Parts: sequence; C-alpha cells; structure tokens
Amino acid sequence: MTEKKEIRAKACPYIGRSDDPESFFAFPAPANRCFRVDKPEGIAGSHQARFCLTARFSECPVNRPSFTGPLPVALRSSFRRGRWRHLKRSTRIGLILLVPIAIAAVTAVWWFWEDIAGAPTPMTAPTPTSVEVISKATSPPTPTEISILRPTNPPPSTPTPVPTPSPQLSPTPTPGPGMDTIIGPASPFLIHKVEAGETLFFIATTFNSSVEAITTANDLGDLPLWVDDLLIIPVGDVNVVNLPLFDVYQVPPEGTTVLQVAELFNTDPEAIRIYNNLGEGEELPAGRWLIVPSG
Repeated sequence: MTEKKEIRAKACPYIGRSDDPESFFAFPAPANRCFRVDKPEGIAGSHQARFCLTARFSECPVNRPSFTGPLPVALRSSFRRGRWRHLKRSTRIGLILLVPIAIAAVTAVWWFWEDIAGAPTPMTAPTPTSVEVISKATSPPTPTEISILRPTNPPPSTPTPVPTPSPQLSPTPTPGPGMDTIIGPASPFLIHKVEAGETLFFIATTFNSSVEAITTANDLGDLPLWVDDLLIIPVGDVNVVNLPLFDVYQVPPEGTTVLQVAELFNTDPEAIRIYNNLGEGEELPAGRWLIVPSG
C-alpha cells in the first residue's frame, strides 16, 4: 500500500484509468486518461513517459491553471492495438455468441430463398385475340389538306445592362509550413510525425540532422519512439547545447494569437515569433502547427 501511495504521489493527480479514474497504470498504457480536460482523452505514450508518470507533471501545458478546453491534438493517444483485450469479459462473450447466431440466420434466409426460387411458375394459356378482317372493297381514305403554321420570329430585344459589383478582398492569414517542411531561413527546424518502423537514426539521416540533436531538442533521453509522435527536427549544423525544450501546438479551429499561445505555455511571445518565422501582428490560421519554446 505504501508503494502505491508513493507512485501516485510522483504522478499527475489528473491521470486515471478509463474505467477507474482513481487508479492508473504506472507505465504508458492506452487505458490511461487525462481527467484535467473537458472530456477525458487517451494520452500519447511519449507524453505519459515524459510528464504524466513522472515528477515533471507540473510542466505539462494542460496542467497549468490558464488551460481550458479539450486535450491538444499533439498530446492525444495514437494507440491502435489491443482494443479487443480491453473490452469487458461479458461484452467479449456476447460478441462471440452473436457469431453462430448470425451464421444460422443467414443460412435460414438462404434456404428460404432457394425454396421460393425453385418453385415452378404456373403457366397461363394465351388468350385468343380477335382479328379484324378488312374487306377488299373498302375504299382508301381521302387525304385531307393540312395547313402548316410557321412561327414568326419576334423582334430582337435589347438586354438591359446590369452593373457588376466590384469584389471586395478580405485579408486571409498566410498558411504556415506543413509537416516535414523547414519553417524558415531564420529557424532551421521542422516538425515530423513518426511513422511505423522509423528509428531516430533513420529520421536524422532523412532530414540531415543527428540523433543527438533530435534527442536534445525533444528531451527524449532513453524514451522509445511512438507512432504518430511529433518531433522537432533541427536541420543541418544546429548548435543544440543552449536550445530550450520545445512543445508542438496546433492552432484550434476558432483561431488564436501569439500572445494567447505564449500565455498558455508560459513563455515569451517574441521567442514564438522567432522560432516560427512570424512577423509582428501576423494572424495564425486554424490548423497551423507551431513549435513553442519552453519559458
């Protein structure tokens, strides 16, 4: 009991299991949920290992007093396997029993259809039709005159010109760089989503980086990579010794500003502009990805 209390004391107070919010798995697991957000969500395995299950949970952006809303997309779980294993035992038994019942129902319908399709169709005798006999003495009909009315063309009408309204241009935010695209000349970084089978060495070779630079920029340590994890990749010869730690943030559908993002992560708005190659007062379109240096 004492050991369980020590594990709970070191972990985030808002982490809990999907079926029991008061307990949690002490390792990254699909059943662990974040109960700090509006709707409990599964947490990415790498985020659980870095923050939720360690004494660093207070550094999580969701755990800050100013945070409201759902769990950010970058922190949501990407687990795809093991869903059958996490179903309740009664649910699994019910699903297993449904299989033979469904097979029996399909077989019964097929037999019934075969009986209907195989039954002979009754033949009906053809009904005799009357034949009209035309006498040879009948004189042919006399043709009548047909008057053809030709349409008269109406005089052409002159269309009245309709004034065309001049279009009014509204300013649109400039979309940011996409995944695997360098943010800008002043910020040699890009955001990469980990795919199945990738390793740190493969990612570093692909983007002209190094394993040490990627590990330092993302504070990975000895943590494993998880599919769909978002990594900050320093491209080229970047000195990462004095770099801050980074978080990845996606602008929500309702939009936001640099000042609001800086307040959410408790960091300097000017640093966000520098690392994301943003101008003063530039709008942030919905869906844009940002790298956010820690404060």
